[in-house]
Amino acid sequence: ELEAFCHGAMCIAYAGRCLMSAYLTGRSAQSGFCSHTCRWNYGVVARDAKKLAESGFLSLEEGKRPGEYFPVYEGEDFTAVLSSKDISMISHLADMKAAGIDSLKIEGRMKSVYYVALVTRAYRKALDALDGKISEEEAVPFIAELDNVAHRESTTGFYYGRGDADKTTSGASDSPYLLAAEIGTELTDDEQNVVFCAGTETAAEFDRQLNALCREARAARDRDLHQHPEKVPVAAQRKEGWHMYSFTPLNKTDVSQELDIITPDKAVQTVKPGTWQLIDPETGTLREWAFDGHPCVLYIGCGLEDGALVRTKDPGYVAGQFRGSDR
Repeated sequence: ELEAFCHGAMCIAYAGRCLMSAYLTGRSAQSGFCSHTCRWNYGVVARDAKKLAESGFLSLEEGKRPGEYFPVYEGEDFTAVLSSKDISMISHLADMKAAGIDSLKIEGRMKSVYYVALVTRAYRKALDALDGKISEEEAVPFIAELDNVAHRESTTGFYYGRGDADKTTSGASDSPYLLAAEIGTELTDDEQNVVFCAGTETAAEFDRQLNALCREARAARDRDLHQHPEKVPVAAQRKEGWHMYSFTPLNKTDVSQELDIITPDKAVQTVKPGTWQLIDPETGTLREWAFDGHPCVLYIGCGLEDGALVRTKDPGYVAGQFRGSDR
């Protein structure tokens, strides 16, 4: 069987500078901890650079490490010190199939489950369209989602000539979205009852504690709660037709945000604010936001698949601008 590389960062034997990661940061690319030094921004520090290019005395200075120099050696009319553009062959799968390729390799080292899910899904749908299992139109929205995972400028690598492969780029991979959470199993009616009962008890206990205060303390507490209403626990209420799922936050999820639900066979399902809630399953009270490590369940007005991914928009993303490699 013949396997070929089809998508992702072309790290292998392009610049031959993988040692730079260990040299500059102590992170070994060979151990899977590459710091992507070939994508940083460098300035050439040299006098009479044309002569020095063949002498071995030409040095690079990385933008955020002034005074630290790395030697550059010329070879085959160019110096491979920067990273190539990412490779993307999803529009050329028919050529790869005609060439006798049996298996596609997708680069995924140090990538998130979100990246792996969307990229493999896109190629699966593209291959299914190529084989006539689905129409090309059905595959389009899944392929379009490749722009919504971490990526840089793309090329076809060495498949159609060296000129395309020699194009370099710098900057970090970027995405307009953050992986917010993973959806787990749906809670049973009995499990949901436990959550709602906990909310009723939490609210009742809060009221009992307020009523037990002396008049002066109660007045001070009321003033504080008026200024900080978020301190008042709000018990979750049962809603007709809603579903409750275990929810594992991975980045901050705020109830004011839209949620995009990602599943194998639906490109994206957008859920508007107000049609879902976050609940602390231990207290049964509503959360305004959740983060990694917070116990949480998702209460939502539509059914979801076990294992679905949730993404939210990255507020720091600017279309057309790749952010620095220090991200």
